[in-house]
Amino acid sequence: MRNRKILFVLLIFIIALSMLAAQSATGDPRVKKTLERLGLNYQISKSGNFTVTYNIENSDRTHMVTIKSQTEMYRGIEIREIFAIAAALDDYPPDELVYRMMEENSTLKLGAWAMEADSSGVYIYFTTKIPADVRDNDLKYYSYFVAEIADEMEEELLGTDDF
Repeated sequence: MRNRKILFVLLIFIIALSMLAAQSATGDPRVKKTLERLGLNYQISKSGNFTVTYNIENSDRTHMVTIKSQTEMYRGIEIREIFAIAAALDDYPPDELVYRMMEENSTLKLGAWAMEADSSGVYIYFTTKIPADVRDNDLKYYSYFVAEIADEMEEELLGTDDF
């Protein structure tokens, strides 16, 4: 009987891993359906995340946003992250910029500036974390807001339209 329980638990684990791997390759079907209903063009990365490029209103600029497929749970609420890179730097930004981003974080209605470093450089990005089950238009508004804020910083810091 004990062997059956172990075998059952192992089988459930294998099925769960298979489902996770399938979702990673195709992305979260809820996000895919929402983007398609909204008529937004998107790409799916190898990790299953969605990228959407928005035309920024009142400009000739565009900005790419990533909508993560993998979600996290907090007290029964499923949370999804949306982010956009504003700058890729060779080294950490000046202290003045870091302080400014922290000050902006305290006044923004949703989302925050973040920074990550790896062997290729330092990335400054804007991110927001939202309930995974938002309505279609809400996903569009959240992701456009992230694009708009990140694009303003990209233009100011780099003067480019690379992201």
